[in-house]
Amino acid sequence: MKKTINAVIFDIEGTLLIKDPSDYKVFHQQCNNVELNISDEIAFKAWHRAELWAINRILKEIKGAPRMHDEDFDKNLYLTALKYILKTNNDNDLKNFYFSIKSLPKINQNFVPEADVYAVLSNLKQKPKAYKLGIVSNFDNSLPNILKEYNIFQYFDNIVYSALVGVEKPNPEILNISCRNLMVNPSQAIYIGDHPLDIVCAKNAGISIIWINHKIDRLMNSIAQPDYEVNNLAEISEIL
Repeated sequence: MKKTINAVIFDIEGTLLIKDPSDYKVFHQQCNNVELNISDEIAFKAWHRAELWAINRILKEIKGAPRMHDEDFDKNLYLTALKYILKTNNDNDLKNFYFSIKSLPKINQNFVPEADVYAVLSNLKQKPKAYKLGIVSNFDNSLPNILKEYNIFQYFDNIVYSALVGVEKPNPEILNISCRNLMVNPSQAIYIGDHPLDIVCAKNAGISIIWINHKIDRLMNSIAQPDYEVNNLAEISEIL
């Protein structure tokens, strides 16, 4: 790395901690519970299609489209996935399954630490590297306690999350807040995240980005290329 980096800022969900079960696994179970029996592969593809819809919607909002209400956003996310499964545009059929799924008891999701998370964080804190470490995440007020539960809170010099500061990714201001708190210029920081919108957020903040491409996906043309791309957390040691 040619640039002088003094601070490394991490996303949480999908980067340091992994949802268990994953969102698509939850969706798969929900489909089975309403007798929409599908394979794991179909559930994965359907949810991936829904995630792409979500990214495109948020990109439109960045460019000036009105912000969609959270309930409408969630509804359209599910309808996109269900449309892929049912191969229909019939609103009644789609909405019937959607409301059936939403009437189900909530499936609880926990977190598991990403493989190598403790080794990676320890290495970044050790001299001669001794980076300042930060977190920037779209998260509620439970985040500090979750970080303590998984014994990673103590690695970080500053933690910024949307419920705390009133700004959420991909608004670059949330990364700017982190840089100010860490007392570094954006050019001296690097962000590590797994979502395509993490790239948008970092680029607009003037911060370098390491994108963790877990799914070995191709980025859509509307999103700039990351400065670095890896397939898992451990591979960042080849960059930093």
